[in-house]
Amino acid sequence: MPTVAVLMPDCEAGHVLPTLKLARSLQRRGHRICYVGGRDLSEKLQGYGMDSVSCFQDALSGLQYGPLARGEILDHIIPKMRPDVFITLSIFCLEALAIRLRYGVPVVLLRHHCSMLNRIEQMRSLVAQRLLWSSVGIDDLIRLAHDSGDQINSASRDLPALLRDTVEILLFPREFAVQELRQDKKLIFAGTGIELDRSDGQFDWPVVDPYRKIVYCSLGTQAHVKRDLARHFFQTVVDFASKRVDLELILSTGRSFSSHELQWAAPNVHVVDWVPQLEILKRAHVMLTHGGFGTIKECILSGVPMIVFPLSRDQFASAECVLDRGLGLRGDIAALSEESLSAQVDAILQTPDILDRVSVMQKSFMNASLEMAIEGIEQAIATGVHDIRDGGCRS
Repeated sequence: MPTVAVLMPDCEAGHVLPTLKLARSLQRRGHRICYVGGRDLSEKLQGYGMDSVSCFQDALSGLQYGPLARGEILDHIIPKMRPDVFITLSIFCLEALAIRLRYGVPVVLLRHHCSMLNRIEQMRSLVAQRLLWSSVGIDDLIRLAHDSGDQINSASRDLPALLRDTVEILLFPREFAVQELRQDKKLIFAGTGIELDRSDGQFDWPVVDPYRKIVYCSLGTQAHVKRDLARHFFQTVVDFASKRVDLELILSTGRSFSSHELQWAAPNVHVVDWVPQLEILKRAHVMLTHGGFGTIKECILSGVPMIVFPLSRDQFASAECVLDRGLGLRGDIAALSEESLSAQVDAILQTPDILDRVSVMQKSFMNASLEMAIEGIEQAIATGVHDIRDGGCRS
């Protein structure tokens, strides 16, 4: 039975969840799946029937490629696990490179973020961001590359080149990608990674007027990271909706942000700390979102136009993708006012072309299949190097 190791240097829900549908599909195909990550990874996997190994002491993923390159994290695990392939998100490309160079195990990248860049530009951008955040351990990775026969004169230029031939699976359909990506033969466009049949609980629908259009608002699970900005945003949304008796607002603050920090009294405003998002999207007419790519995909799968208010990281690229494909609008969270929000919501609700474009993209997303992704992973296993080096895995 081939062993597929899924590397998760951090345990952020938005990083772990997109991998689970693919992992389940591989499991049904007869592969053994084992997640490798931090101490709290097992909590994220509860109910999914996945094995996990705890090897990271913290969630600072930017500091992990150095210890990986030195063998401090996986040397004692590799001989027991005997992995045939490692899968990890593209944002952890330096960790993937460290594993491939040290152990000779093939790696497959999963791209679960939106980008307007071609593949090599995207790899350069990811590496540059990681080095800008922290370059601790980069000397160990460069030394490992040199020992493997690769010449590294510039980390930001040469390390991405070493990843050029790595299989990369994009968890969205070809129709959503920019033209340059569609023509890249090293990329595999696959399913969305979204479990549409998941059960997340139920919402108290009797409190919502069924004859009004629903505006759904959420900044995901990270609103507390920029609490003051999120509080301003949430309060502005509440104040806007309180004056729009033609609408119903469902606002999810996230469990790390208390609804008691906001003030409202209008009966058409419903503020809670958590909602079953897919259930809400089945009835929503527009969503106000931070632009997490999982949420972007769930909106498209549900046929819901968006107004994207990016907060950080790849959310700005997600907003540009939504705008570029005509699936919604982009908002400025720092400069948001009741008037500007009202105008944007009306622009969405009163522009049939936006809904038409969302519907067309929805069909592409619904037809996307993981089959090509599975075949790509199995091909990587079949043609993998498997000359396990310092850690010693295969006899």
